[in-house]
Amino acid sequence: ETTPVPKFEEGRKVGDAIKYNLIAEKIMVKNGVSINNLHAHALLKLPEIQKKKGDVHFTPSGYEYLAEKVAKEYPDHARLHTWWGISLVKLKKTQEAINHFVVAAKNDPTDEKAHLYWGLTLAMDKNFEEAIAHYRTVLEINPEHIHVFTKDSLKNLGEVCGFKPVEYAQGYNIMGLVVVFERD
Repeated sequence: ETTPVPKFEEGRKVGDAIKYNLIAEKIMVKNGVSINNLHAHALLKLPEIQKKKGDVHFTPSGYEYLAEKVAKEYPDHARLHTWWGISLVKLKKTQEAINHFVVAAKNDPTDEKAHLYWGLTLAMDKNFEEAIAHYRTVLEINPEHIHVFTKDSLKNLGEVCGFKPVEYAQGYNIMGLVVVFERD
């Protein structure tokens, strides 16, 4: 379900979410799709989990609160665990995030986003060898994955590692692009 539209939200009206949810409910029931009542769940803690008063978006801990409810109903849903992991990274709970990326990758080995963010999280923790292994997995799943190929991604990874790029060269290896670094 759509979460509540609070007072003072620009461009939306209080009560819109209920209208949207009623329309969606008819379609979901007709098609046999289960419904997760995030609207009522969000209302239980709305002032605590809102990004700011009058905002339909949530704080990272607010998204975690919503994800916990969904995870209880769909414990094997890979994308849920991927997005939950991403929310945990934003809260600097990297080990918890990695645990969710592990579940996501186990439940859907083709979830390239789980491996990408698992790699990024490992890189943030300076665990570069394992990070690169996950980037390679992303490219095995999707050889054209843009976030692994871009010069900026590799440059940023190098800078996180304490290196600065010296030159870029097209490569045909698993990383798709070769970046030559030197230590700062």
